[in-house]
Amino acid sequence: MKKKDFFYCILIYTCIYLTLFFISSLNSKSLELDIIKNTLYYLISISIVIIYIVFFDKNLYKLLKITGSNLKKEILVGVVFFLFLSLFTIIPFMVTKNEELLPSKLPSFKILIYFTLFDICIVAPCEEFIFRGYFFEKLNQIFDNSLIANIISSLLFGLLHYPNKKSFALIIPPMIIGFIFTLCKTKIKNCSLISLSIAHGLNNSLITLISYIFT
Repeated sequence: MKKKDFFYCILIYTCIYLTLFFISSLNSKSLELDIIKNTLYYLISISIVIIYIVFFDKNLYKLLKITGSNLKKEILVGVVFFLFLSLFTIIPFMVTKNEELLPSKLPSFKILIYFTLFDICIVAPCEEFIFRGYFFEKLNQIFDNSLIANIISSLLFGLLHYPNKKSFALIIPPMIIGFIFTLCKTKIKNCSLISLSIAHGLNNSLITLISYIFT
C-alpha cells in the first residue's frame, strides 16, 4: 500500500512539475499573458491535489491542518512568523545589493497591488496546501517519519522553483524555507496552513515591494 501511495505522490508531483515547466516555456508578449499563465498553473496544480484527495484519499484531509481551533491565534502566528521571516528577506538584499535575489521590477503601482493580492490570495495558499499540506502529510504516512517527510517535501518544493529562471541557485532558499515552515506547522500549537499562508504571502509581497522600490 505504501509503495502505491508513494507512486501516486511522485505522479502528482510530476504532473505539477510538468505543468509548470510547460507553462514557463511559453513565450509571453505581455505582462497580462504572464498573469494568465501564473493563474492557470496554480489553478491546475491545486486542482490535481484536491481531485486526488477527494476521490482517492479522503482521510488525508483530516491531517492537513488547514485551520485549528483558534483562528485569531493562527492569524497572529502567521503575522509574527512573517515579521521574523522578513529579516531573512531584507537583510541579504541590503547587505549584498544583489538584484538577482529579487523578481523583475513591475511596471506600475497598479500591477504591484495586483501581484500583492495574487501572492496573498492564490500563490501562498496553493503552495502551502500542496507542499506543507498534501506532500508532507502523505510522505509522513508513507515513511512514518516526520523528518524524512519534511526533507523530501522541502526538496520537492525547492526543485519546483528551477523552471522559473532555469537556475539551480533558486532551489536552496525555498527548500530551507519549506523545511522551516513544516517545522513550525508540526511544533507550534496554533500554526496551521492558514498561518503559513499568511507568512508566505506577506513575505512574497515584501520581496516584490523591495524590487519595485530599489530596482
